[in-house]
Order: sequence, then C-alpha cells, then structure tokens
Amino acid sequence: MLLVSTPEAAVALAPLPKGSETCLHWAHSVTGGLVTDCFENRDAQLVLTRSFLHDFSAGLGMHPQRGTLVAAPGAVTG
Repeated sequence: MLLVSTPEAAVALAPLPKGSETCLHWAHSVTGGLVTDCFENRDAQLVLTRSFLHDFSAGLGMHPQRGTLVAAPGAVTG
C-alpha cells in the first residue's frame, strides 16, 4: 500500500503492487510549469524510474549520477 500523508493526517491510501508504477505531478514553485516524477515499487522500495522537468535552467541541468537527459517528443532543443 502507498500512504500519502502530511504531518497532521493521512491524505490517501492506495494499493501499489510490486512492479507497478505511480507518478506524482505538481507545479514548479517558481515557474508554475509541470513537474512529474514516476516511481516503481521494487521490493517495497519506491525507485525513481523517470522524471519530467519543464525547464532546464537555474541549476536544474544534468548532474553526474542523475540519469540520462532525453528530450520530450516535440521539444525544441538547441
């Protein structure tokens, strides 16, 4: 089970079978753009499998050990 909570109370409880994926979507606190992180349940551990960040600036660029940058379909690059 996946429990989403605040310090005050539980917000949601959902099944998360082994091998399944769940994604969190929110608006970036500065730009308001979409951010998405997707996790897989691997032996009761949430493992980040993919991430989408609407912007590639302000120190949010590539860093060693963080994975591989792949442009979204239709993205303007360069």
